[in-house]
Amino acid sequence: MGQCGPKLRGCTPRLLMRCKRLFSGLNIALTIVTLPLFTTMTYARTEKVLHSFSSNQYGYLPEAALILDAAGNLYGTTSSGGKSNAGMVFELTPGTTGNWVEKVLHGFVGLKDGRMPLAALVFDASGNLYGTTSLGGGEGCGGGGCGAVFELSPQSGGGWTERVIYGFKGGNDGANPLASLILDASGNLYSTTLQGGGSPNCSGGCGTVFELSPKSGGGWTEKVLHRFSGKGSGASPGASLTFDSSGNLYGTTNTHGSDGGPGTAFKLTPSSGGRWTQTVLHSLPEVGKAPLYSNLVFDGAGNLYGTGASAGGVVFQLVPGSGGVWTVNLLHSFYPGSSDGDVPLGGVIFDAAGNLYGTTQLGGTGGHCFSGGRNKFCGTVYKLTPSGSDWTENLIYNFVGGKKDGAWPSAGLVLDLARNLYGTTLHGGNSTCGDAGSDWSCGTVFKLTAKSDGDWAEVVLHSFESENDGMFPEASLTWDAAGNLYGTTAFGGECGSYFCGANGAVFELTPKSGGGWTQSRIYAFTGGADGELPGAGSLILDSSGNLYGTTGQGGDLSCNGGSGCGVVFELTPKSGGGWVESVLYRFVGGNDGQVPYAGVIFDASGNLYGTTGFGGGVGCG
Repeated sequence: MGQCGPKLRGCTPRLLMRCKRLFSGLNIALTIVTLPLFTTMTYARTEKVLHSFSSNQYGYLPEAALILDAAGNLYGTTSSGGKSNAGMVFELTPGTTGNWVEKVLHGFVGLKDGRMPLAALVFDASGNLYGTTSLGGGEGCGGGGCGAVFELSPQSGGGWTERVIYGFKGGNDGANPLASLILDASGNLYSTTLQGGGSPNCSGGCGTVFELSPKSGGGWTEKVLHRFSGKGSGASPGASLTFDSSGNLYGTTNTHGSDGGPGTAFKLTPSSGGRWTQTVLHSLPEVGKAPLYSNLVFDGAGNLYGTGASAGGVVFQLVPGSGGVWTVNLLHSFYPGSSDGDVPLGGVIFDAAGNLYGTTQLGGTGGHCFSGGRNKFCGTVYKLTPSGSDWTENLIYNFVGGKKDGAWPSAGLVLDLARNLYGTTLHGGNSTCGDAGSDWSCGTVFKLTAKSDGDWAEVVLHSFESENDGMFPEASLTWDAAGNLYGTTAFGGECGSYFCGANGAVFELTPKSGGGWTQSRIYAFTGGADGELPGAGSLILDSSGNLYGTTGQGGDLSCNGGSGCGVVFELTPKSGGGWVESVLYRFVGGNDGQVPYAGVIFDASGNLYGTTGFGGGVGCG
């Protein structure tokens, strides 16, 4: 984790997810194993997609578990997509004809309001939603932000208002919160940060446990309850916390300490003077060097349950004993590439009968979704049933990927009062985010219902559909005087996926009077003389409202094997609506340069200045 920490701070959301998944053990070599004799498997046969995520403003890559309100509506987050590709918060409402309607409650802009929400949401008693973003919240941690805690409040006339109640600074206060929040009876919020805390024993800090308390006059106060030292007490807590009836907090760390050993389970006990005392309940060598991103859950007898995802993964139980000693029992072991599941990242939940349910991101036999060295299957939903001191696993659903149901469920499940299960998948669904026909779709929200014959029927609640509005916005946004936002996407435009050769787009985000934003694609590049691949430089505006920018390719097609040398362009709004693009300059790849990827700036006289990545007439090998 010491090596992963700096990458977390300096990378884009996609690299943060990659770092997280590499740390999650997805690159372990294939192992030939024999399944335990007590394992039994039951395969579901009926499936229906309720919702598929797409690569547009409706979001994609839902990594967190869903939550339900009293009316049966579902709420969740996507780590990417949204109007600024920084993630979003959504609501799914059941319709009268069995369909589900999606509503975007908030699309993060990636600046101070947060970026890349990876954790599930939580409601307070007043109906406000709270969550965390792993990045954003300010300009610390290398400019990408150290993460934030946000609140979404419903408005009387409809719509929701988002505000950041705390932005992490990356020092003693913590950095990169990956886990969900929990509430106590007084409305205080609690969670963990993966990094920060100030310990020199971990690169970027060993992580924290924090509390946010509402102030009487408004605002919130952050208090760090515990800073991990990385010396046996644990480091890098990536999971949310759990309260017991006495007000003690329980959680896990991903590593034992700076030695990189197995994770720990810990307890924090409140004491006089507002202090909290940490007790390490157990170092977990039985679980392996497993990323413990899921929270622990209690049963009625005071035992704790969780999952670890190393070398296939396990479901484990922690049993309290005399003298404060806890014993670890392994309830089920998964194996790399096995048919009953592989990599249980999302933790487990109980039903009223004491059965446990969870998901595995890989494994199963339902479809081919992963072409690397691990396996080619799309993930599972499983059930663990207690039988005396043993537990029996039943596989209740195999994902098949593609356009039918979904693939790679990395988040946990939720139950409604009718014992239906709800969850999300990272990929799959109706839209295509890769080459035509690829399994790399943008994710789904699904529902599983137990049938009278013992099988389970899956229904996809929602599938986000591409609207050809672009992919991968790499540049910062630009405001105009009326409060509209403008930006570019490096890919997409006339094509709905980012591998199909689309050439990039310019978009506008306009705030609506009742809340929310309307996105419009104001120009799609063709890849010819008008330019291709607008890069990392943001757009700029002149006093007349014209936009200026650069593309890294297109224009004169003599460069880059016919892809073009790049252009400087202007977009002018038309009186009757719409925009007109004019190419101000086409680079030819000689002394004038080529690949102007970084945008342009004005001087006081209205001249434009910029750089090119190549060219200039001097040899470079």
